[in-house]
Amino acid sequence: MNIKPNTIDLDNRVLDLKDASVREFNHQLETWQKEQARVVAKEVKQEVKSQAAAGWHIKLGSIALRDDSLRFDNDNETRTKSGIDYAHIKADGLTLEVKDLLLSPDSIAGSITRESLKNKAALS
Repeated sequence: MNIKPNTIDLDNRVLDLKDASVREFNHQLETWQKEQARVVAKEVKQEVKSQAAAGWHIKLGSIALRDDSLRFDNDNETRTKSGIDYAHIKADGLTLEVKDLLLSPDSIAGSITRESLKNKAALS
């Protein structure tokens, strides 16, 4: 992982980064037993609301994910037999390049300049 900051102002919740890149990283999220999953979902929802209320402003001149892996499994959902299975996703070779990315409480913007992946489980 490589990050080059312009400005980091935690008091005012502003991140202004020149660029960020990640290469060959394995992103993985799994849920387990139903009760644990409910607790985690509740905590995540609460944290998302809290962070949205805090009003973070994030700017990235560019971000690049290269040859990463992404896996998400919600074991509380059965696998679908056709279509896109949003509860069980496995993608290898994930490449995503975005320029001028902006994330704020009321806006998401950016230009995707490159994207590709090898999907292994989400489509049937």
